[in-house]
Amino acid sequence: MRTEVSESVVVDVPMAKVWHHYDDLEAFRRWAPNVVDVKVIGETRRSLGARMQFTLKFGPFHQKLDETITRYEPPRASSLTGRAPGWTYEMALDLVEEPGGTRATYRCLSDYSRIMRPLVPLLDRMNRRMLGTALAALKSAVERERE
Repeated sequence: MRTEVSESVVVDVPMAKVWHHYDDLEAFRRWAPNVVDVKVIGETRRSLGARMQFTLKFGPFHQKLDETITRYEPPRASSLTGRAPGWTYEMALDLVEEPGGTRATYRCLSDYSRIMRPLVPLLDRMNRRMLGTALAALKSAVERERE
């Protein structure tokens, strides 16, 4: 079963500044919810095809997720794909400059296994909340740096 959830926010800075906070791994850890650690595997920076490992915290639990960068178009777009038990996903960030700043849209495309289907409404709500929290924190971090 495939689903898509997305959230969007306008950040009152140029696109390059928003991209910097997304692309810089130290900055990423400060605004991305639940991210305890993130690293590029076998590379020194993000690039198309690079593998990344995220360590996420869910309450008292930590989970490592291995992801692959499937789209990398600085300073406009990036996508990561990964797998977890019963779930394959793509996380995508798209940036568009608008008159009021930069529109940042974060999307999660999910493909759930049959056994996960009863949980899909809950999982999609959780993903939407995570995307919204991440974008609000990104907006706050980027705009705070401007001051």
